Amino acid sequence: MQDNYLRSMKADRDLAKKYFTKSIIKTEQQKALESLLLDSIAQGKLDKNAPYKIADLACGGGTLSYHLSSFFPNASFVLLDYNEDGLEIAKEINAEFRHRMEFVQGDLRSLPLQDSQFDLVFCWQTLGWIEKDSIFCVMQEILRILKPQGHFYASSLFNTEFDVDLYTAICDRTRPSSYNENNPKKPFTNGYYNTYCKQSIIDMCDGVRSLEIVPFYPQIDFKRDFSQRGIGSFTLAIDNTESNFAFGHNSEDYITGGGET
Repeated sequence: MQDNYLRSMKADRDLAKKYFTKSIIKTEQQKALESLLLDSIAQGKLDKNAPYKIADLACGGGTLSYHLSSFFPNASFVLLDYNEDGLEIAKEINAEFRHRMEFVQGDLRSLPLQDSQFDLVFCWQTLGWIEKDSIFCVMQEILRILKPQGHFYASSLFNTEFDVDLYTAICDRTRPSSYNENNPKKPFTNGYYNTYCKQSIIDMCDGVRSLEIVPFYPQIDFKRDFSQRGIGSFTLAIDNTESNFAFGHNSEDYITGGGET
């Protein structure tokens, strides 16, 4: 699994860098996350000016920490990713905040981080890409590094309507990593695109004090670009009404949880 992930990320490096750098402009997901954080600050659950220690797991190009470093001006950050190329991009993007950041190469299944050391942990658009046999291990590792009164935020595709997990191995033929030069008619699998139901999320978060699943509905349309025919190419902003689900909309949800050991 690790070798396939690294092979895919290295082959798709230019594509990934373009995606990461684009996210320097706040995405709708980033805005939604900051809205959740502001709600917690207003409720006294978080302190915007506290010297938090924050982990950005599977940080990719580090744009989430780029925005949060301004949002939490006194916080320090650990950005972790398995792909060293992604960490190099993260260092470039976060050059002005480097004095508050540590960059770590590591595996989510065995985090090279100490127990109970982070006030806030973020794992953004990652859980669905982890193979199903590793997801519970990954979640327990995340909770292990969280302080007893800490907060964990994650985004992924979650199935909140039905008690069904969907396990999918994908081949996105728009990505260079799918191309098999030895047999072009048998492209490589790029990775996984799993969707977990509410009960599975609850099971994964065993040991947390509280759990909230927050639906995310983009407020703007991302029009379809027919030059981009890969996964996640476009999104429609819709009203959260029952009739709209007839169009097959898949919402991307957030988990927010409070850790307890």
